[in-house]
Amino acid sequence: MGGFTIPLKLPALCLLLAASKNLVFGLAVSGPACGYGYDHCPSGYECVKNPTYSYGSAQYYCQTIGYTSTPYPPGYTTPTSSYDDYSQTTGYTSTPYPPSYTTPASSYDDYSQTHSLYSSEPVYTPTPSYKPPVYSPSYNTYSSQPSKYEGGQSSYPSGRPSDYSTPSYYPSGSPSGYPSGYSTPSYQPSGYPSDYSTPSYYPSGYPSGYSASSYGHAYPSPTTIVYPKDPPKYYPSGSSSNGIYSMPLPSGYPDYPTGCSCVCPPKDPYDPKKPYPNPESKYPTDPKTPYTPGKSTDPPKTDSTFTPRNPTDPPKKNSTFTPGNPTDPPKKNSTFTPVTGAQPKCIERRSIDVLQKDHQDIFNMLTLALDNLQKRTENNDLSYYQLSGIHGFPYVPWQYPHQNPDPQTGYCTHSSGIFTTWHRPYVLLLEQALQEEAVAIAKQFTGNDAKKYQSAAEDVRIPYWDWAADGTGSQLPPIVTQTSVSVVRPGSSNSVNIPNPWYNYRRPGESTATVRSTSAESDLSLTFAPRKLSANSLFGISTYNEFSTALENIHNNIHVTVGGDMARVDYSAFDPIFWLHHCNVDRLTAMYQASHPGVYLTPKPRSPTFALHLPGTDDLSTPLYPFRHPDSNEWTSDDVKTADSIFKYGYSYPEVPQGLSEGQLKDFVTKKSNELYGPKKDISFEGDKSGAQAPTARREWTANIVCDSEEIPGSQKILLYLGNYKRNQTQNYRKDDLAGSAAVFSGQAPKNSPNRYLNISVPLTPALVDKNYGLRPQDVVPKLVDQLHWVVQQVGGESSSNISVSSFKSLKVSISTNVADYPKDETKLPSKSGSETYYAPTADKVGGLKPGEQAPVKGPAINGTVARV
Repeated sequence: MGGFTIPLKLPALCLLLAASKNLVFGLAVSGPACGYGYDHCPSGYECVKNPTYSYGSAQYYCQTIGYTSTPYPPGYTTPTSSYDDYSQTTGYTSTPYPPSYTTPASSYDDYSQTHSLYSSEPVYTPTPSYKPPVYSPSYNTYSSQPSKYEGGQSSYPSGRPSDYSTPSYYPSGSPSGYPSGYSTPSYQPSGYPSDYSTPSYYPSGYPSGYSASSYGHAYPSPTTIVYPKDPPKYYPSGSSSNGIYSMPLPSGYPDYPTGCSCVCPPKDPYDPKKPYPNPESKYPTDPKTPYTPGKSTDPPKTDSTFTPRNPTDPPKKNSTFTPGNPTDPPKKNSTFTPVTGAQPKCIERRSIDVLQKDHQDIFNMLTLALDNLQKRTENNDLSYYQLSGIHGFPYVPWQYPHQNPDPQTGYCTHSSGIFTTWHRPYVLLLEQALQEEAVAIAKQFTGNDAKKYQSAAEDVRIPYWDWAADGTGSQLPPIVTQTSVSVVRPGSSNSVNIPNPWYNYRRPGESTATVRSTSAESDLSLTFAPRKLSANSLFGISTYNEFSTALENIHNNIHVTVGGDMARVDYSAFDPIFWLHHCNVDRLTAMYQASHPGVYLTPKPRSPTFALHLPGTDDLSTPLYPFRHPDSNEWTSDDVKTADSIFKYGYSYPEVPQGLSEGQLKDFVTKKSNELYGPKKDISFEGDKSGAQAPTARREWTANIVCDSEEIPGSQKILLYLGNYKRNQTQNYRKDDLAGSAAVFSGQAPKNSPNRYLNISVPLTPALVDKNYGLRPQDVVPKLVDQLHWVVQQVGGESSSNISVSSFKSLKVSISTNVADYPKDETKLPSKSGSETYYAPTADKVGGLKPGEQAPVKGPAINGTVARV
């Protein structure tokens, strides 16, 4: 070529290098050029025009004669490795990219351009550790881009890998104009459109196969709603100092059990094979409803119009209004404390021993709060003195302008239909005061302790003392017997001992503090077995009024057995154990409501109180003075007639968890009551011993006591003994022979109540079994004739004294029997046959039922010692 250089550009060279091996020397541009002064072609070649001619290249070149394929021979396949890049010359028409080619991310600097390879459909699926990108309302782009795709921030390529799927939810705060084709997912039960996909957000730390929705719920089956013990937390970018936000639920979705907070239903492992609930369940019905995570740990209620305050200091001396944590603002001229319960979460009330052992931070904050309330001055409406005084002494109005109140009694109601329902808001009022004070104290902690104790303060609830359960029912709670307690106070990480606020309380102006009976511990132990059976019998009662009366009788017995101030109606609430005791009364009430849905209070003659001392009838609409709602309306029994009503006031119980349907809750609670209080299947259930059909039924025996609660001022207890003693004579009875007890819990001043006559049942079966007397009538009746005795004691201060049975003229003791059946299926309630009364064991004893007198129980009366029933 005579030193002449052809200035070929690299792209042209890349294309020409792909010429056929039939070209001269294998390369068209390297063969002899021809025409325009170049040499002619060799033999067998002809001079042809170069179809890709450009300036600096040969316009003609030699080609085998007869070769006509342009530019490649038939069957020729271009090797991928022959291409260094994809710049091409004009006219090149083959497929732009080879099959394995991936567009480099650097080819596209942003998404302002329109490109045929891209669509706006979001296709990214987050991994288990993926945290959703924050969507900025100011820009139509994501602030972070998915790890699987490096092409940009707004959309995703077509032809995506098969493992891509749509994100589970759209980030909070997104602007209008979602990407084209975007479909907002939400929870989708079976029976909905087939093209709907399950949300793909998986909280970290859950087992493989666990399918949690973006709301933090496990999907419940149609028969059992199961929640994970702790809901997953959402950690959005720019979160608060604690870095945690809870995910609020979409409209229509049932509340997640908090603390479930309210500790939740049975801890069954999640089974991903279980079906989703049917469309009739209370879940979102619109699969297109978007879900937007909130920016608050406590989502406000839909009708909330204000932010409740949590006062850090106790009310001023003359303060007359403390809002608590109301869900609605109080009236403009409000001068009262609305009872709302501890808010805003539903937290489980726990047994006092469990709280102290397993939840020490909460117990610490509860104890500090109780100590502070007890130190408040008596003119503070939310002092321990005034809150306890609502029950009785000092017989003054509490935040209510009553007309002509009774100055000789308190607000509390006893021997009435509203006994259980009145005490519910009463316990709630102290509970919300304790929680608010705990929150205020927690704000004083600093450093590493601050977050821990602030969280614990929110969960402060009054614990209960289960005096009918194994392990706790035969003794006082240890915490109430200790003169000092160890706590951690703000400003120090070390524990210190302080006077124990659970031990006693000294009323202002008095030199002595509350006291208890010196024999309380041993008496509780000796009467435990019949008390446990009485608790089980509560759930076999079919009407609410009868249940309330039976529960109040057990309640009375606890008051009088603990003794001291607890045995004085008007002063009992000053003893801190009162609140543990009444929390358990409320718990048993909630359990009964759950196991007997639709069974409510029916009208009953009124027992006089401070606010309602005139004759009348108590029913579901009777005001529960002095307690009011934020709208200033009085509480009524209708507000708390169902078991699930407790959840909206901020608490649940282990035996009454949140999140179950009515039927599921009934079975769950019934099983729990049988497990806790049902009799053991011992020798008493053998057919040849009991006189009943084995193996689930046995004959049971009961002492029934009727008396006028106002005949003798103050409180009394009736003790029943089984032993060899002289009849109708005052003597010392051995405690080991104590078979059971009953109590009259009354004030000093008579009220002339229409409900003054008590009818109390005391189970004798445990004592008969313990003494191996058998349970057949021919075995039991002779023993009762010879060995059954009763004693009446007047209760006062730390001790009790015997009084003559003959002086208690209204007292009548009778003996009855029935057959009780305890089904093998513990979700079924026990049942009992009609009672039958025997005169022989009581006929010739002072205060005993005699032939011809009316028995206090329904059923035939049988005169005889060995009569077979």
